[in-house]
Amino acid sequence: MSMAMTEVRLSMTMTEVSQSRAITEISMIMAMAEMSLSMAMTEVSLSMAMTEVSLSMAMTEVSQSMAMTDVSLIIAMTEISLSMTMT
Repeated sequence: MSMAMTEVRLSMTMTEVSQSRAITEISMIMAMAEMSLSMAMTEVSLSMAMTEVSLSMAMTEVSQSMAMTDVSLIIAMTEISLSMTMT
């Protein structure tokens, strides 16, 4: 009788151990999933930062080309006024 009770208790403790192991594995998987999510989020924010940098570079190029256009317009205006004064 006592042997049977001991065996039942042993099997119950074995079940509890396997349950706690399963819970540990689940929590490890969840932690891994959270890590991969945070890594993906970091990659997204990095790509967004890269996009912003390239956008600001494009804006700088546009403003530079506009400045160049202004300079060439001023030069053309100066040439026109010079030719008018020459005549």
